[in-house]
Order: sequence, then C-alpha cells, then structure tokens
Amino acid sequence: MAIEIVKNAFTRDLIEIASGTWEFVLMIGVLVVNILLAAWQRLWAQRLKSSIMLADATHTFADILTTVVVIIGWQLSSMGFLMLDRLCALGVAILVFHLAYRLYKSAFPVLVDEYAIDPEAIKKAVLAVQGVAAVGRIRTRWIGSEIAIDIVVCVDATLSTKESHRIADQVESRVEAQFNVGDALIHIEPY
Repeated sequence: MAIEIVKNAFTRDLIEIASGTWEFVLMIGVLVVNILLAAWQRLWAQRLKSSIMLADATHTFADILTTVVVIIGWQLSSMGFLMLDRLCALGVAILVFHLAYRLYKSAFPVLVDEYAIDPEAIKKAVLAVQGVAAVGRIRTRWIGSEIAIDIVVCVDATLSTKESHRIADQVESRVEAQFNVGDALIHIEPY
C-alpha cells in the first residue's frame, strides 16, 4: 500500500483540487468515527490483554493519522499548493511503513509461537528445587493474556511416584509464582 501511494504521488498529473463544505464535513465525520473506534479498541485490548485487538487498534490509529494528513493535503491543494499534496502522500507512505514495521515487531513473535519467558531463567529456577536432577525441554507460549509452560524435569529414577509428584508440585508452584504463569504442565522423567 505504501509503495503504491509513493508511486501515485509522483507519477500522476497535477490537477486542480476542489474543496466543498459537504466533503469537508464528511472527512471530519470519518475522522471522529475513527478516533472513537480506536479509543474503544485500545480500551478493550488493554482490559482483555489482547495483542490482536491492540494490533487492530494500531491499524485504526493509522487510519486516523492518514485521514488527518489527507485532509491537510486536500485543503492545501485546494488553496493552490498542489505540490504539497504529493508531500502529504509521501508522509502517509512513511507513516504506513512505520506502523507496519511496529506491528510486525510486536505481532511476529506471537504469530510464530516464540517463547514467552526466557528458557534459561526458567531452567535456573527449576534446578534450584531440591530433587531436580536436570531440566529437559522447556516450552512457553502466550494463550490470550496468560502464559502457559511445559517443562520436562528429570528426577532420581529410584524415587517413588509420590516423591516425584511432590517435586513436580514444587516446580509448578515455583514457576507459577516466579514467572506469573497461568498454566504449568510438569512432566517427570527418570534420571
């Protein structure tokens, strides 16, 4: 989209732009609706701790900024400053690139199921639990606004099931408290 905006800004002919009251009122109306929508989306994104809703609120915010720049460029062009319309289009393109990059940076780790907590920090905390001989696989991910964790913990193979389960409970309690984990699954393996 941003590339198309830049291309059109510099390849189309300069034409005289007209401005009317109804068109201006309509654009202001669109701006007000987008502001209200973005505020509502951001409010609910924060309440629900939803990265997807926050991404959509950011998209709507981009629409707000784009609408403001379009109104400014349109009004300046209608006053005879035709070249400023092209500069405003370039500004919109830069804004679209910037917001797309920010969205990519925040959404990509969620979309590819990148870890939610550094595995080395978890490993260190788990190894501090008495009876843990080694830590195998560690997986963490976001599920909505909560973190889920799966850990393979190795304990002495001669321990009873009851004693192994007690160690697993201690590991679970530690990671839930230390890392604010909502769902912890601890798998015990003999060492």
